[in-house]
Amino acid sequence: MPAAAPSRLVSLAAGTVLGSPPGEVIDAAAAAGFGGVGLRWEQPDVPAASVAEVRQAVDGAGLVLLDLEVVRLQPEVPVESFRPLVDVAAALGARFLLAVSHHPEPARTADELGTIAGWCDGSGVTVAVEPMRFTTVPTFRAASALVRDLGRDDVVVLVDPLHLQRGGETPAVLTEPGAAAIGYAQLCDALLTPPGAPEDLEALAHEARHARLFPGEGELPLTDMLAALPADLPCTVEVQNDGWSGVDARGRAHEAMRTARLVLDQAAGFPAHAS
Repeated sequence: MPAAAPSRLVSLAAGTVLGSPPGEVIDAAAAAGFGGVGLRWEQPDVPAASVAEVRQAVDGAGLVLLDLEVVRLQPEVPVESFRPLVDVAAALGARFLLAVSHHPEPARTADELGTIAGWCDGSGVTVAVEPMRFTTVPTFRAASALVRDLGRDDVVVLVDPLHLQRGGETPAVLTEPGAAAIGYAQLCDALLTPPGAPEDLEALAHEARHARLFPGEGELPLTDMLAALPADLPCTVEVQNDGWSGVDARGRAHEAMRTARLVLDQAAGFPAHAS
């Protein structure tokens, strides 16, 4: 099989192997042939030695830590509580720190993103805002306006094809005049018709967290999305699917890479090959 988009970093997202400890995630990513890996860090207050061990494992596997999850901005959560996660992201050498917002007030979202980006200054970590229909930054256009108004080059948008489609947008929005910088993109798939009614946000959240399909198994315009993005933009494969919960991390990672390669090869103009 020809290599898929050789200039593009392809990463294993934490969501694809959710529940696996960092060591297993790193091992699975390396074994499946990924160049990068993402980690979900639920407990930022851990001994420095443990953080150093994870950094050593990432480096030893020859991987890039593409992103660390997740900053969940919420009215009842003080922004200062995310400072330890910023420190972990910096210590691990993460390229991006993923953030979502549930603040009803756009001004508070902007203010807290600016604060977190300030903490990241000089660390090499960039804040990536992920728009989701069931959050208060529901669409790419909303995230783009937010990032553009912030006026910082260390806050970017993360594009997810599922959230793009469920937000009523098409890949064409990614190249509209004034669109904010995109840091990286996720790959997954789904049927075009969402579960439940289009306004059923609970059903959309459940789909995103439990019923994604692997790239190429659904109807999302993945090749169109990739065509609208720079050829060297990093991609991460995020497939949270309860049907795969009984498969170990290596098995899920292998399927993620296998299906992603088919889509990436197609987008790059290579003939499709099964494996």
